[in-house]
Amino acid sequence: AFVDDDAEPAPDWLERLHDTFVRTPAQAVGGRVEACFEAGAPPPWYTDELAFAFGILAPRASPELAPAFQGRRLDLIGCNMMFRREVFALAGLFRPELGHTGDTPGGCEESELAERIRTAHGEVWYNDRAVVRHRIPAARATVEYLLRRSAQEGRSRAQLLRRTRGWPLVAAWLAGRLLRDLVVNAPAWL
Repeated sequence: AFVDDDAEPAPDWLERLHDTFVRTPAQAVGGRVEACFEAGAPPPWYTDELAFAFGILAPRASPELAPAFQGRRLDLIGCNMMFRREVFALAGLFRPELGHTGDTPGGCEESELAERIRTAHGEVWYNDRAVVRHRIPAARATVEYLLRRSAQEGRSRAQLLRRTRGWPLVAAWLAGRLLRDLVVNAPAWL
């Protein structure tokens, strides 16, 4: 099981993750990650669409247990996930070059591993009742951090797509994300 040093698991967190392995054919499982802003509340410009930049995964209407799919809101996040030991022999280990390095906020190493698990015919599941609260310090609740984190997330996702599907898909994905983000988030930014 993996949890970050800035995340606080619910008392039944480990039991809920383990229960997913008992009830499903999962080789990996992730759970809900709720925000705990140091300031007590999110910044006024924060929207659910920006949650990824803060390591938050708290979909509004999700079933208790569901298969997780890359590109949807129910994928793995590093501060709340568990694997069967044998999955690493099946799909390999994390690729650290995609993750955080020093002061550079990277990402996608969990998504990339989940994709390799699926490619090897393994299953990745999400348990909405396996909850951790992710502490977000005031220094990260800034537009500057959001922009830096988003740029690095984009670089990591582009690397992931390039490795798995090639450059044409990277270009299409980037154009689609830009358009969607402009349409969806523009009202919150104004």
